Amino acid sequence: HPDASVRVDIFYEMDESSLFDIGIVYITGNERTKDVVIRRELSFFPGDRYNYYRIDTSRQRLMNMDYFEKVDIVEAPNPQDHSKKDIYVDVKEKLTGQVGVGVGFSSQDYLFGTITITQPNFDWKNYKNWFTGGGQHFRIKGEFGIHRQDVILSFTEPYFLHEQLKGRKVAAGFDVYWKNNNALGPDLRIMRIGGDLRAATPISMAWIPTVGKYLGVIKVEGALAGEYIRVGVDKSLDYGDTIVGEDTAWIKRRHVNRRNGRVQKRMVPLEYERYDKYLKKEKGSYAVLAPTITLTRDTRDALFLPTSGALTILKGRVGVGSTIYGLVEASHSQYFKLFELFERKPNYVFAGSHVLLLRGS
Repeated sequence: HPDASVRVDIFYEMDESSLFDIGIVYITGNERTKDVVIRRELSFFPGDRYNYYRIDTSRQRLMNMDYFEKVDIVEAPNPQDHSKKDIYVDVKEKLTGQVGVGVGFSSQDYLFGTITITQPNFDWKNYKNWFTGGGQHFRIKGEFGIHRQDVILSFTEPYFLHEQLKGRKVAAGFDVYWKNNNALGPDLRIMRIGGDLRAATPISMAWIPTVGKYLGVIKVEGALAGEYIRVGVDKSLDYGDTIVGEDTAWIKRRHVNRRNGRVQKRMVPLEYERYDKYLKKEKGSYAVLAPTITLTRDTRDALFLPTSGALTILKGRVGVGSTIYGLVEASHSQYFKLFELFERKPNYVFAGSHVLLLRGS
């Protein structure tokens, strides 16, 4: 009867299959990227117990590299040993190198141009493959303008001495730069030449009782930066709301013509030139050596377009040399997935996950 209350007992009967070990791991689809670059991102190896979570994590880690359009990881029975499953990692590569050229104008820098060359899948040894496929990160940027010129070069090896360190992930790299800035005023020039050496490695905090399970894995990065700074100060004249440098020999002033009494403007020589008393104290050369320690905890579900998790960064720096200073920075970003629209129609406008980001520093 429709109105009758009926209670039904349900029994579930399950037949467990055997546990499987991982057999051979095949890498396919990579034409430029070396096999080792892909294999070192996998969290499973031949002989390990089959674990779906590790396979899914490996897929996400490969996508986070931003080398591939698509990553498929599937398993198949091992023909020689039925207690094992072979894993096929199939990737579809995409172009990773980028060259950017731009021209801009601002009230401070006036006209300037930029050029940037970036290759996140760099290989400095493989010139035959256009220096790609080694998983190294390379970037060079030049910005040249009337008042400011910058040149920056960066290189990172994400798995430095991987075999010698017995699989320990240590990222090592360096940055070098030259910066020249005349935009602060016609009587002030600042040139900086410097660079840094850096290394980073993840450290599990599980050894800390109680707190360790919440902290998870924290990446520790140490860097040693050195910088040479040269400050040049020219003579100048503070004329109203305009600072005139010593390279300007004349200035326009109001002048009364004695013959007809008309007010005219004409160029007359500067009456005096002098150094700014505050800037003059800063003139000279400086050298600074600054060690830096950075702690990073990242629980985001993806590096690109994350929908959940958090990113916490704590940085401390001490500068020693011509000047002594201390710097501490802390920042935290939290991602919350609110809702998702048009799950079955991804091409629709506003389709996909809608995420709230809260950030503080």
